[in-house]
Amino acid sequence: MIQDSPVDAFIDEQPQIIAETLHAVRTRASGWSAGDFDGIVLVGSGSSFNALTVAASAFAAAGRGSVRVLGPTSFRGTPAGLLPRRHLVVVLSQTGTSTTTIEAATEAHAAGQATLIVTAEAESPMAAVGAPMIVLPVGPEPVGPKTKGYTASIAGLHAIAERIGGPAIPPFDPGAMANLITGSRSAAEDLASRFGALDYVLIGGEGDQLGTALEASLKIAEIAGVPTAAFETEEILHGRLHGLTANSLCLLATTTTGQREVGLRTAAAMAKRGVAVRLLNLSGVPTQFDWPQGLFWPSTTLAPLAAIIPAQCLAAALARRRGLEPHAMRYPGLSADLAIKRGPSE
Repeated sequence: MIQDSPVDAFIDEQPQIIAETLHAVRTRASGWSAGDFDGIVLVGSGSSFNALTVAASAFAAAGRGSVRVLGPTSFRGTPAGLLPRRHLVVVLSQTGTSTTTIEAATEAHAAGQATLIVTAEAESPMAAVGAPMIVLPVGPEPVGPKTKGYTASIAGLHAIAERIGGPAIPPFDPGAMANLITGSRSAAEDLASRFGALDYVLIGGEGDQLGTALEASLKIAEIAGVPTAAFETEEILHGRLHGLTANSLCLLATTTTGQREVGLRTAAAMAKRGVAVRLLNLSGVPTQFDWPQGLFWPSTTLAPLAAIIPAQCLAAALARRRGLEPHAMRYPGLSADLAIKRGPSE
């Protein structure tokens, strides 16, 4: 069985990287000012889009106008009249090599919008845009499936939102996250062992946790090569459960009491039909369908950090069960053929 993938090491680095990111971004953002603006547009793709989806509510809470999360192509194609008159454009690219994201940042900066670039690579092509830039202290992550880059992005974005009047970030406990990783890895190996022929993973979430669902879907597809999909939980209830079989898995991220009750009802209904539904339950009240059991986070502010950890571990566990290297995506070089990256990074 494959062990000790670079992905496993990067998952383990996350508690320290998140702590360092919160400190570094707060320090770097203290000397940055966006000036006047009447709305915020968050731009990115892939894991960056998912992290922006998680952080959108923190930016909205700053009370600086409407907040929209857009892919870079959608941003470039959105009529000016549908955007704020002068907007803060936060462009996130963890690698700094995403082609359309670089183009979106270039256009926003050239148009005189208050553009802020967030990346983990100070020397990447993104740096050539010339807009103010905040570098996340992620360190090397030379694999396609980003784990520490994703969670560091969430932490950094929340620190930027805090800088412009968003909610204060509560103290972060690296030890608590390290314990969560240990427990999640064990739970992931156990859950993966129950699916000898996993055919589909469906993942849902609401609000901030929609970003978790999107990222969990992406990680399982990238790392384990399993077909996945992610939607708002309510959309899942309207027909998509019919696509599940006894060899499928559905994960629902729940943070509030209402979300937990919907998840519990869904899990019970599908259990009657021989389909596994498990709850990434951060509501504080356990259910029989929770996975992992005892999942806990002390604050809702960064709860998506806790919710994604089990999914990262599950992706690696499923890859091992399928005889795959967790860091080696099914189709190496696909990003180059699709022309979505600049440079050698997958």
